[in-house]
Order: sequence, then C-alpha cells, then structure tokens
Amino acid sequence: MDASNSTAGRLQLFVTEDESGSPVVTARGDIDITTVEQLHASLIAQAEAPRAPSDIVLDLSGVEFFGSVALDPMLRTRDVLSAHHARLHVVVTDQIHRSLNILGLTHLFVLHSDLRDALDALRTA
Repeated sequence: MDASNSTAGRLQLFVTEDESGSPVVTARGDIDITTVEQLHASLIAQAEAPRAPSDIVLDLSGVEFFGSVALDPMLRTRDVLSAHHARLHVVVTDQIHRSLNILGLTHLFVLHSDLRDALDALRTA
C-alpha cells in the first residue's frame, strides 16, 4: 500500500491505494478557503498520475467543516476522470450529503456512506 500524507492548517490529507491500485484520498479536519488548495493539489495529482486511469475514492467522513469551496476541486477532478472514463467516489457524512443534495449535485459523484462501501464499489466496477 502506497501512503503519503500532507498536514497543514486544519486539514490533513492521507493518500493510500486500495488492493486494486486505485487511489484513496482521506481528508480529516476543515475544508475551507485556507485549506482547499491542499485538497485540489492532492486530488489532481492522483487524477493526472502517470498510471492507467482509475476511479478515485475521496473519503470525507472525517471532515468537520465542508465549505462550498471544496466543490471546485471535486468537480475539476471529476472532469479529469470523466475524460478517461473513470469516476470520483466520495464517502460523505449525512451533513455533506444534505449540502450536495440541496445544491443539486448528488448526481455528479458516486456517493457512499462509508469507506467499505466505496472500496466494494471499486472491486465490482
């Protein structure tokens, strides 16, 4: 399992791979205007990595504050992945799910209630 991490501000990001080699980006803390660039850099690095295009899991279950600025890197990553017929799987809390639903964005991502469900979906894709 490849693992790297980034900590700055109030956001911690950990990047690992599942057993099939798909990246799993785990976020802990706050995603706001001061930390969103960390999320963007991590997601785009995974989406544009020089390996075969694959789905990416973004685990937001440990996010305490989900600012609307988080949508930009998520949407950009989704666009990069879509060009390669890959998808962004997002593990969300009830609060984040509600926010995405209110904004009418739930159909743009593959949403999961827990990491196990997301990893199972990668195996069956």
